[in-house]
Amino acid sequence: MESNVTMFKNLNITTKVVIAIFLVVVVSTFVNTYIIVKVAERYLEVTRITSLENIADFKVDKIETFFHERRGDIAVAQGYFNIKTNLPIVTQFARDRKNPAYITAKKALDSQLKIFQRVYGYIDVMLVNPEGLIVYVSEDTHLNIDMGLHISDVNVRALEEGEKGIWFSEIYKSEIQKNKYKMLITAPVKDFDGRFIGLIVIQVDANTLYEFILETTGLGETGEALIGKDMGDAALFLNTLRHDKESVLNKKVLYSEKEAFPMREAVQGRNGSGLSIDYRGREVVAAWRYLPSVDCGLVVKIDTDEAFLLIYKLRKYAFLCTFCIIFIAMFTGYLFFRTVTTSLKKLIKTARRIAAGEFDLRTDIQSQDEVGLLAGSFNMMTDSLQKEIEKKRVSEECFRELVENINEVFWICDPELTRMIYISRQYESMWGRTCESLYNDPMSFMEGIHPDDRELVRNAVSKWCEEPYNIQYRILHSDGTIFWVWARAFQVKDESGQTKYMAGIAEDITRRKKLEDKLKGKIRELQVARESIVRAERLATVGRFAGTIAHDVRHPLTIIRNSSYFLNMTLKDADEKTRKHLKLIDREVSFANSIITQLLTFSRAKEPECIKTNINDFISDYMSEYLLPDGIKVVTEFDNKCHEIMVDRTQFKQLFDNLTVNAIDAMSEGGRLTITTRYLSSVNSHLEKEKPMTDDQEPMTKCDFVEITFEDTGSGIKKEDLKKILEPLFTTKQQGTGLGLSIVKNIVEVHGGKISVESEEGKGSKFTIVFPGSR
Repeated sequence: MESNVTMFKNLNITTKVVIAIFLVVVVSTFVNTYIIVKVAERYLEVTRITSLENIADFKVDKIETFFHERRGDIAVAQGYFNIKTNLPIVTQFARDRKNPAYITAKKALDSQLKIFQRVYGYIDVMLVNPEGLIVYVSEDTHLNIDMGLHISDVNVRALEEGEKGIWFSEIYKSEIQKNKYKMLITAPVKDFDGRFIGLIVIQVDANTLYEFILETTGLGETGEALIGKDMGDAALFLNTLRHDKESVLNKKVLYSEKEAFPMREAVQGRNGSGLSIDYRGREVVAAWRYLPSVDCGLVVKIDTDEAFLLIYKLRKYAFLCTFCIIFIAMFTGYLFFRTVTTSLKKLIKTARRIAAGEFDLRTDIQSQDEVGLLAGSFNMMTDSLQKEIEKKRVSEECFRELVENINEVFWICDPELTRMIYISRQYESMWGRTCESLYNDPMSFMEGIHPDDRELVRNAVSKWCEEPYNIQYRILHSDGTIFWVWARAFQVKDESGQTKYMAGIAEDITRRKKLEDKLKGKIRELQVARESIVRAERLATVGRFAGTIAHDVRHPLTIIRNSSYFLNMTLKDADEKTRKHLKLIDREVSFANSIITQLLTFSRAKEPECIKTNINDFISDYMSEYLLPDGIKVVTEFDNKCHEIMVDRTQFKQLFDNLTVNAIDAMSEGGRLTITTRYLSSVNSHLEKEKPMTDDQEPMTKCDFVEITFEDTGSGIKKEDLKKILEPLFTTKQQGTGLGLSIVKNIVEVHGGKISVESEEGKGSKFTIVFPGSR
């Protein structure tokens, strides 16, 4: 033995390598190929069985859900007050269906059970008396077929099982519709004293269930799903088979036959999977499950020839590739190592230069040839590499300790966001998602972002290599909890200045955001309070001085008007200029009086003395007496359904005066004033959605209302003035007190009404008033 070892050591390196390659390549290639094929076969087998199990579990869950929902439906129907009340009546008059009592009871049942049938998609809902006779059907087409029929004629066990509790019948074939399969669900009905008064029977379309069972997605060309019923010594197939279209309720498989194993296991309450023989005698991969709701078994299977087709191909190609690899390796190794000897010294020098850490290879070769020198060089490089690894490990531990103990989420990924390199554990508490999900799909963090903020984040991420972002957005947890996040991203560049990684920090700023929102709310409240105080002070000032101003100003105005009248009467031969100035004095005195009147009206508002008034007649009378300027046209549109309203006619006339004057002033170059009335049945359901009130108005209670609108084609109101237009002392006119519209608002409100304004600058204004109607 020692002589053989010595002889091998003395061989030249080319011969050594050729012999070693032959031994290593042949043995290792065959062993590896065998192991790979076996592992692949096992993996494919497990994968296929797991897939079938998943399909079977999915179908079981779907079927169980189907029957659970049906059980819930009939359980709800058991307690219907309608059924408890009317089942005794239709039972009593079942043989006299023209009796008014039966007709009334049937209409009451129809009003509920027909909807029940239609909503849940049932074929029919039947009521059965205690003797088993059908006394009611919800499906009109079944009246002449099922009425008066004994329920045992439909299913022998229906009456007996139905008295005990909720019961599902076996699937049976319709005698009328040849391709239609049905089943019954029965449950007892008791009266309000707990006495049995009959059954409720639901007729279910089993074809709906069949469509799902027969779905072959994931089962290839030969796979199928089938359900069966335990018949004692055999299993009865309840659905159409893929390879036997006439099998439903006809085909049986005896338990004594080996083909019946999966179905026998399933119908007897056991779950499992594995290789077996199907009803055709073909070898299959199958998964079987028990269906407790209907005491049936489910089998999902696929032919092994199709299931393991990939394995057969793998064996063939694997061993073919093995022989090719061996041949290529031997031939290449011989050519390479025959010439490699002369280059070994150069290779040694190269190996020493890269000893800084490119390879992690160790060898214990002790020979003195070139391979031994090369091995020593590689060992030197490995030692150096080990030191570098240790340094990096220490650095990584320090880094991890740092980022894992800060409250912010820290992350590192590639610039394209296709690979997440690191994410700190704080991500799980902040996002409510696992770190593993982010490693599997780096873009999955977007699913946790509030839908309204996703576009903001998506745009920031798309540009982060060019412009690192600094943004705030919201995180939405599955329980509805919202977190605010402040996220920053920055670039990590290599020596050449290229972006190598992207890193960032996400900080939870929810508490800060709440404090900011609270502060903003307080600021808004202070602003509203300040405006209210200023408005109240202005109104108080008007109230204090209105009476004094009226007395002190009206007395000299009266003297001026009397003097003007006297001069006008005595100077009958006065020239045109004198008369013009007298008219001017009289007009300005009238204007000053109107201002005083508005001040007194505003400051001394009195309770209205209301009488019933037909609003359409009032408007017609008012406009017939009003003298309109040239170029102004008034259009009235009346709703004849408007009820009378309770108003103070004097105050109401002043309201119309102010609104009409306001409209005419806005149409200095002429235009159209449209006055309309409209009946409203409910302000809460209609008006408040369409016409927002002012901030200080309370919502109206529900009743009948009359709506009056004044719509002009004048200059309109600026957007910034629209909210203040009804406030006292606010005016946009060169000559005006700012009290006209505020008086209108006061009159409307003391009558229990509401007023709103719509306007667009340059297109006119629309004032809408709503008063409670009077019956």
